Amino acid sequence: MIDWIIKFMKTETFKYLFFGVLTTIVSFAVYAVCISQGANVVISNSLAYIVGVIFSYITTKIWVFDNRNFTLKVVFQEFSIFVLSRLFSFFLETACLLILVEKLFIDATLSKVVTSVLVIILNYLTSKFIIFKKNVDHQKQNDIP
Repeated sequence: MIDWIIKFMKTETFKYLFFGVLTTIVSFAVYAVCISQGANVVISNSLAYIVGVIFSYITTKIWVFDNRNFTLKVVFQEFSIFVLSRLFSFFLETACLLILVEKLFIDATLSKVVTSVLVIILNYLTSKFIIFKKNVDHQKQNDIP
């Protein structure tokens, strides 16, 4: 059983979930600090969201998908798509919540849990297959000593 746990902890899926939890903690910490310093909720949440997205981009790029290409062009392109995908998933989650809670009268907490799971899956798939997809030719060039 312990071998299985250790093996699972080395998987991409575990790393994505682990750094997702860390991103949430970072976001909440930034929000809490801002609120404690007297910032209003909108400013606090906006700053927390921005810091969370940047933290998520860095950790997902480096430790989840083992992407070490830091050329300006690549980082700009990846980060732009990353931010757009996160904004898309935010609006999709919000729309789903409105439908589930306001139209179908499903409990708000249950709706949030369900939509959060769907957003996590969507963000993972977007990161894996679009943003940080492996470029076979580029990898072969980097493997040459």
